[in-house]
Amino acid sequence: MARMMNPNSGRFPDMRHMRTFVAVVDAKGFSNAAEKLFMTQPGVSVHVQKLEEVLGYKLLERYPRKVMLTPSGMQFYKFCLSLFDQLTDTVESMAQGVSQVHGWLKLATPGSFGGILLQHLSHLQVQYPLLQFSVHYQPNEVILRDLYEGRLDVGFVTEESRDESFCSEKILEEEVVIFAHKHHKACAINTKSDIGEMPFIDYPDRRQLLDNWLSHHFGKHNFNQDQMQFKYFVNNLEAVIQLVAKQQGCSVIPLSAIDSHALKNELVILKGPRPDPLKQSIFWTLRSNQYISKRIHILRNSFLPG
Repeated sequence: MARMMNPNSGRFPDMRHMRTFVAVVDAKGFSNAAEKLFMTQPGVSVHVQKLEEVLGYKLLERYPRKVMLTPSGMQFYKFCLSLFDQLTDTVESMAQGVSQVHGWLKLATPGSFGGILLQHLSHLQVQYPLLQFSVHYQPNEVILRDLYEGRLDVGFVTEESRDESFCSEKILEEEVVIFAHKHHKACAINTKSDIGEMPFIDYPDRRQLLDNWLSHHFGKHNFNQDQMQFKYFVNNLEAVIQLVAKQQGCSVIPLSAIDSHALKNELVILKGPRPDPLKQSIFWTLRSNQYISKRIHILRNSFLPG
């Protein structure tokens, strides 16, 4: 953004108006933002209008049931988020002691990495008790979209983005396995047809993980997952493990989710044709040129020291 104010106005943007503008974008509308800010809708509209007058360009396109950022609005929205982070860091740097680091970090991850991430955050919060985390479970493409639009501070994805809008670092690899109840009739999967005969527990990350598992063990394949037998669809790994432990089917899952589970002795890993297991990479992802707040530094260093 070449300028931060309309040279004809002689004024700088009001911080209150900037926060109202960010709230409108985050809430996807003036009414929702007004409720969130405990303001009237006309008051919210006035704040945004005054901000546009000072800047000298339009930030939002107004429609009957939604608002959309203009290109300049998107750029200014990202600037606001960066500025608010810098202000928070400045305040924190004036405080004494590790415990003074505080504020929210907005994170998103595929559900398959959620268990490890939550364990990691719980340990981190012991050291930094005033840090707060908002964690959403989303597929890779939604995480990258929300990260690009400034709705997230950090995204954890299972595929490294080649888009120059992002920068990524691999933080770990985890083994992906197909598992069943310990009394399952077979202890290995030798052909693709074996999978077609198994009742599966379905969940949001199942398709991608199973496709990766099949490619790893069988190479290029034309296995149609839509023709599989599905007994349940659930939205979290805990439910998947509970159902498999009750002999309701099989599923594909990160091994770490089983290793730390109380029911692991009721489960068995079904081996594939290849002796080496499938490893799934997890990538720490930020927007390119994103301001790195102290909170983000702390989280990154907990995964990648140094």
